[in-house]
Amino acid sequence: MSTPPLPRLPIKSYRLWKSFYVWHRNVRANKMTLARKSLQKNLFIVIPNLSPALMDIRKMCCQLIETGFCHMKKKYAYTLQEFQDSKIKQLREAYSDLKRFHELVKEKTVYTCGRYLMDAKARVGAYMMWILFKTHTGGHELIATVAI
Repeated sequence: MSTPPLPRLPIKSYRLWKSFYVWHRNVRANKMTLARKSLQKNLFIVIPNLSPALMDIRKMCCQLIETGFCHMKKKYAYTLQEFQDSKIKQLREAYSDLKRFHELVKEKTVYTCGRYLMDAKARVGAYMMWILFKTHTGGHELIATVAI
């Protein structure tokens, strides 16, 4: 059993197809490159030093949302004074919860960013040591770097 012969394309059609194919491939590659750069720039959650802190802050936000800020008894008729007292008490509780949340987020952010900057500084320092060593030795030797 033999396979049918492949149809021959005229030279003009092949050139047109090839041009379109190359253009299409370049457009796709450029889109992928732009998307990759955008994700690397804006997606902080994948940075190993920042990821745990961002997840903790997200979890605290979800817990804060679940607590709710307006609690009322069902099928209970409040007097004006009871309603005011209840709302003032809830307002104070919400304020203290938000203040505690703000302090925790601030503390975690400062600690994590400081640690991230220290790691980045260590990487830059190690790279600078590598550059200095390479220029000093002429770059002809095998160089091993150790992060500070």
